[in-house]
Amino acid sequence: MLIAPEVPGFDEKLNQRFPYDTAAAKALLTEAGYPDGFQFNMNCPNDAYVNDEEVCQAMTAMLAQVGLNAKLVTEGRTLHFKKAQEGLADMFMLGWATLPMLDGFSVLSAMLHSPEDKLGTWNPGRYKNAKVDELTKKIDIELDEAKRRQMMVEAFGVAEQEVAWLPLHQQPLSWAVHDNVEVVQTPDDLVRLWYAHIK
Repeated sequence: MLIAPEVPGFDEKLNQRFPYDTAAAKALLTEAGYPDGFQFNMNCPNDAYVNDEEVCQAMTAMLAQVGLNAKLVTEGRTLHFKKAQEGLADMFMLGWATLPMLDGFSVLSAMLHSPEDKLGTWNPGRYKNAKVDELTKKIDIELDEAKRRQMMVEAFGVAEQEVAWLPLHQQPLSWAVHDNVEVVQTPDDLVRLWYAHIK
């Protein structure tokens, strides 16, 4: 999913990887008129996420197995995100830190709602689905938490069926402290030193 298990709106049933099937991928490319594949640029930051460049290098090798020849373009985050937002990247990497207190609406409103006013601000591919848009607007004003979460799951399910985005992984947080220090690790990636304890 586009959100991690700790984020409200997550549903384990939607958190399944697509099957690995190179034969099916090649058949779909042939059906689309590209029996020999095609070439495109894959833009990746080299200073935004943990091992971002290495992840993209691995992806280029995997895509090549079915004839998708990705030319890797690595760049600093400022240039990378500017190109992505302006639609100047064929394929790009994006990470989204949805804090648990913001829930799945953060992703729905920014990445999955079609660009409109303050919605769809990170939807450079211009993905549009009327049902996702409708649900996102309802979620924004729904006060019943159970209904709200159910609508989020429904909207994420629609977007997953259409492969609006291709989630690669949910990046865990890594912390290191001395043996005599205890730090509470929270899912929002913020260090709250007032909870630290020195033995």
